[in-house]
Amino acid sequence: MPDKLPSMPVFVADLLGSTRASLLSLEERGAYDWLMFHEWNEPDGLPYDLDALCRLLGATVDERKSVEKVMGQFFKNQDGKLWNEKLERVREDIHSLTRARSEAARRRWNKPGRCKADAKGYAKPNANTHAKRMHPIPNPNPNPSPKEDEESLLDGGMSTDDPLTFARIDWGAHFQTWNTLAAEHGLRAVKALKADRRKKLQARLREHGPKFWELVASQLAVRSRWARDKAMPTFDQLMTPSICQRLLEGCYSENDKGTGRPDWV
Repeated sequence: MPDKLPSMPVFVADLLGSTRASLLSLEERGAYDWLMFHEWNEPDGLPYDLDALCRLLGATVDERKSVEKVMGQFFKNQDGKLWNEKLERVREDIHSLTRARSEAARRRWNKPGRCKADAKGYAKPNANTHAKRMHPIPNPNPNPSPKEDEESLLDGGMSTDDPLTFARIDWGAHFQTWNTLAAEHGLRAVKALKADRRKKLQARLREHGPKFWELVASQLAVRSRWARDKAMPTFDQLMTPSICQRLLEGCYSENDKGTGRPDWV
């Protein structure tokens, strides 16, 4: 006995375009549709018995002729069972497609390295999977981590021997140096050195060398006129090339002849 299928496909264009079906009365069309539904739900076929079919459809005496007409035109008797040939072809097509998909899934599941299910349905690793987990094969060309990849891009392809590459700069030390100076001179501390700030700081370190922070500290100690005016720079302003250069050259000190407030105010 074929398995029952939960739904029956209806090909609307075929139904509306069928010459024989279009010649049916509304009552005959109803008898045809209901016989098709019952056959789909009974894979063993309908009884080849007019009285039994009328009882199955709940047809009245006046409706009996409609059931008989549909039965003769659209269904065939085979071994005492009533069948609609097209409906059974559709059923077989669906079963064939289901079997093909099940076989494809079975082949994928049984590929080497896939987990097998035990009798209770729990997945358990096979010997190959266990061996791979116990003895992983090293990757000769491992992909860089997101952090390493980001640092490599920000360095612009510079040699890793360069002490001022992103990977070799001690960002924590620079972070602490600025915040220490900020605490001593009433500046605004920073909470984080993200990629944009690191890139700017890297550029200033390249421009002014390893004594960059000593130069900054010496200028802050002068207590320049912009300090007196409470216009001390923030970290981000200090990282601006023109402001940083003028600060380190003493342009904002008490001895500077210039007038007015600093560039960043």
